[in-house]
Order: sequence, then structure tokens, then C-alpha cells
Amino acid sequence: MAAPEATWFACSQCGLLQVEAAACARCRFDQLIDVRRSSVRDLLVETDQRRLDRASGRNRMIGVVTGMVTIGACWFIPGFWKLRAHTIALPFLADQILLMAAVGLGVLNLLDRRVPRTRFPWLETLPPAERY
Repeated sequence: MAAPEATWFACSQCGLLQVEAAACARCRFDQLIDVRRSSVRDLLVETDQRRLDRASGRNRMIGVVTGMVTIGACWFIPGFWKLRAHTIALPFLADQILLMAAVGLGVLNLLDRRVPRTRFPWLETLPPAERY
């Protein structure tokens, strides 16, 4: 999405660029910011990075919980402990911990494929920022 020359105001909530500094046309947020300033552009980049970090942390927690619940549920399947004793039994349930980690890592890899898109894709297309 290429930014028009005279478009200098952006909504920090939805990322819409617009010409006038009234309320946002998309989400009606009433405090638009001036993207001519380099400090504002840095703020927008940091905002996107925080969103990506939150999504990554959430995916990590979902992976850990899924791995633990899946292997914990397997403990109640009849014959699981016999199968474990004949195949991959390691001392101190180390095999169970490894299986939990493997399931969690698999879920994390699946969830990380769906990376949230940036809210401000037009930042790279703007002319150089003013330093004030």
C-alpha cells in the first residue's frame, strides 16, 4: 500500500493513514499521530514488535500446555505404561518430559506459521522522517 504524498496522520489503533487529523475514518479513534516525526515512526515500529512478542509468548504457552495435557492424558490410556516399558522407557520419566517437549515444539511450530501481519505496512514507503 503506497502512501500518498500529503498523507501524514496515522491511527495508532488500526494503522490507517489519512490526510486530516480528525478522528480515524476506520475505527473512530480520535487521537491521530503525525508520522513525519522519526520518534513517532520508532514508536509505531516498537508497537508492532510488542504485538509480535505477545503473539509469540501466547503461542509458546499454548505449546507447553498442549504438550503437558497430551502426554498427561496418555498416562490414563490402558496399556500405555506397558508400551512405554517395552519401547522408550528412560529413568525418572525423562521420556515423558521429552515427549511433552516434542509435542509442545510441534504445536509451537504450527502456531508460529501464522505470524500476525504488521499494523503499519506503509512505514517503509514513506519519505525520510524529520528529526525533531
